[in-house]
Amino acid sequence: MTELKNEETKNRELEDALKLDVYVGTEFSQFNDLRNELFEEITFTKGFYKPHRVKETLKTILSNLYIAHCSSMPIRYSRSPNHYSSSRRYGKLHFKYSKVVGIMDALESLGYLHQYKGYFNRKDKVGRQTRVHATEKLIRLFEHIPEDLVEFYPIPPSEIIQLRDEEKKEIHYEETQETLRMRQSLHEYNEFIKDKNVIIKVPGDMPIKVDFLKKLKSRLNKGLIEIVNLSQLMLDSHDRIIVSKDNYSIIHYCNYKYDTDRDKLREIVLDNNRCILYYINTITNKISKYLKKYSKDSHVEPFKNFLNFGVENLEFELKYELLHRVFNRRSFDLGGRFYGAFHLRLPREIRKQNCISINGSRTCELDYSALHIRMLYHHIGIDYREDPYLALCEREEERLIFKYLQLIAINSETEKKAVEGLRDEFRKAGFQFKLTDENILSLLDRFKKAHKPIAHYLNSGIGRTLQNIDSRITEKILMEFMKEGIPVLPVHDSYIIEEKYQGKLAEKMVKFYEQEMGFEPVIG
Repeated sequence: MTELKNEETKNRELEDALKLDVYVGTEFSQFNDLRNELFEEITFTKGFYKPHRVKETLKTILSNLYIAHCSSMPIRYSRSPNHYSSSRRYGKLHFKYSKVVGIMDALESLGYLHQYKGYFNRKDKVGRQTRVHATEKLIRLFEHIPEDLVEFYPIPPSEIIQLRDEEKKEIHYEETQETLRMRQSLHEYNEFIKDKNVIIKVPGDMPIKVDFLKKLKSRLNKGLIEIVNLSQLMLDSHDRIIVSKDNYSIIHYCNYKYDTDRDKLREIVLDNNRCILYYINTITNKISKYLKKYSKDSHVEPFKNFLNFGVENLEFELKYELLHRVFNRRSFDLGGRFYGAFHLRLPREIRKQNCISINGSRTCELDYSALHIRMLYHHIGIDYREDPYLALCEREEERLIFKYLQLIAINSETEKKAVEGLRDEFRKAGFQFKLTDENILSLLDRFKKAHKPIAHYLNSGIGRTLQNIDSRITEKILMEFMKEGIPVLPVHDSYIIEEKYQGKLAEKMVKFYEQEMGFEPVIG
């Protein structure tokens, strides 16, 4: 019985894994030395073609293992050949299926890592990629690499206009005037946005998704963010500590529980990287303990706040705001949305609570209300301006369920795929909802009855066509504001901008939507 519980706990821990990131790099000399040392070992266990590319792949894998170890998480990767691109257009030629799997297996045989092989249950349509974590043998080598000195940095993709097939694998395409135009426009935007200062200020009492909190450390290590200020309340010892990037110091208020002189202060000057990492490690450890404590439960609270982990305020700068576009199913008429920039990974609650500043100015976020539902009505000539969820939801908490439903059902080609996709997304979102086919189909029926004029678009796959239209609108908005020297951060169908330009943004959102659809949108 004990072994069964241990296995269940291990499975839950393995679910929370960092994706193997091919776009992380470092030039730290000790890391290069470790790469060279292990390369000599693995060449004795397996013969490799083109050793230079094998070394680069090994370095990327070791970087991921190091970052994951520092974050107390495993990494995940695919052992399916279909997951790896063979096109020269996308660079990363060293990152091929045979090299990745070969290196992983060689490191495992030498005792440097543990692998928990992935699986796919065809009956239930659920699966899990292979999970990997460093063994004590590799951890001992990692301990010689000082975390406060090693620097990782994000590597931009070689191709910013990407075309993928039905399996979401990057594929080659022939250049056209349109692909050249899109690439040039996006390159100009990336050059424009990369020197803009984007700061996130998160108060300690704001509820945030646990998934975002637990990945904060790995994103700091990867160079995606930089901590600017961190005010931490040491809940265990009743000490109050403030870490500031400006003066590179910790101001430590003596323990008032035992100290008679409560007004006494002492200042400790430390290296900034070291003190920041110390307290981020404290947060990470507390989050890990929280997750382990509740690993036996079927339901873990999806939201917590920084106060739960001893932090009063956290301020960090986004260090990677470059975009790329992804088109789907071998067609430049499908998809085309913008990805890559770190602000796209910010939880909605951070984006919507005025926590973002651009170049020192407060921001706001405007979006197209119920964009794709309204676009379908406009497509058939109906000027639909009501809230489409009022007719659907019997309770307010159902609103988010139906937002997921319309998005997935419009993108799915068949009802069966819609049900499978909804079950998977509902499970990930933690909805307290029975995930049987019957219950999911009943939700689809409610949508069809409430929106009969567009019901035939469910399970039609039209969603990627709608995404293509909204991506064209987004491109026009970004380019128009860039010409005026005004930075805009896109989030698919919404846009973050300095508050003083809110009215101008609304005008352009209406203008470009009308150009594409012939109707006036509803701006939220």
